[in-house]
Amino acid sequence: MRHGAARHHAYEDDIARCGVLALLLEVSAYPKPGNVSRMHDFPDTKYEHFMASAVALFPVFRYAALIGVTGKTGGNIGRLVREGVEESMRWQSGGNTHFGSILLFIPLAMAAGKSHEQLHDGSYTAMMMEMREHAIEIMRESTVEDAVQLYNAFQKANVRVQHVDDLDVRDPDAVNEILRRGLTLHDILSISASYDTISAELVGGFPRSFKYADLILEMSSTCTDTRMQCNLTEIARHNARRRHISGKHIISDVISYAYIHLLASEEDTFVRMKFGAEKSRYVRERAAELLEKLNGFFDCENVYDNHNDYNNYYNEIEKYDDELITHGINPGTSADIIAAAIFIALLCGLKI
Repeated sequence: MRHGAARHHAYEDDIARCGVLALLLEVSAYPKPGNVSRMHDFPDTKYEHFMASAVALFPVFRYAALIGVTGKTGGNIGRLVREGVEESMRWQSGGNTHFGSILLFIPLAMAAGKSHEQLHDGSYTAMMMEMREHAIEIMRESTVEDAVQLYNAFQKANVRVQHVDDLDVRDPDAVNEILRRGLTLHDILSISASYDTISAELVGGFPRSFKYADLILEMSSTCTDTRMQCNLTEIARHNARRRHISGKHIISDVISYAYIHLLASEEDTFVRMKFGAEKSRYVRERAAELLEKLNGFFDCENVYDNHNDYNNYYNEIEKYDDELITHGINPGTSADIIAAAIFIALLCGLKI
């Protein structure tokens, strides 16, 4: 994780930098079908809104990491999620940009704070194991106040959520009911985990976040192969007009691959909630078709040997992206998971 920290033992600063950089890398990656990227915006939410929100979150991530170092996490998770939402909204006018990411990043930043010695000195596998253990512990030790603060954060961000009969976040009596029943944040998220991937991630040990962090680290390491760099550079220049890049931008390709891999692996919560099961299945199945073709291009034994095939495939991803954007289908949950994966990868030593 240590990328030339200015102060000795400035763990909280390093962790916060990794959090901000993860959000910037995620929103900048392209192609990333259906979501805001450096190449296109939503009508009311622009690329610049995501960048402003990411930078605004630095002090919140820093404080979460500092709390992790001291070990006093219970009662602070929900408060910092709420403060993160407030800071995000204060610095940009595009509405909810990072709610799901903030939910994931706060306990992960705390876990990184708890693991600060391992983050500097251990292997990335050991770092991941310790971080994940701490993240699970932090969520289990959450409090009733954390749950109340999360509900307040939902109100501030005006997040689209699935309607439920019990403890709906839009119900003004929900907080009183949480207090009456003594429900912790972990309790609340366990209820919604059956239909919401972010909730399942938070109470289930962050399986997707760590899985894709490992994938990103592995692929980024593999992609230092000289021949792959040269081929990527040539292709990048060939596509410079569309991608606005020159030279190699390996991390963007890796993030795009991880995103499509996740999209192909399971239905996106936000798409299913907003557009229904049929459309959600289509989004996943179409991503699976693209992933099958993409797998061959990320094999460093046979990487981009046929540039025409790659360019045809690249065009196919762009068409899929345009289709989702045109119909307003944005797999936001998948983007949040990949952002968390990038955060973990950076903490474990990924360099750009």
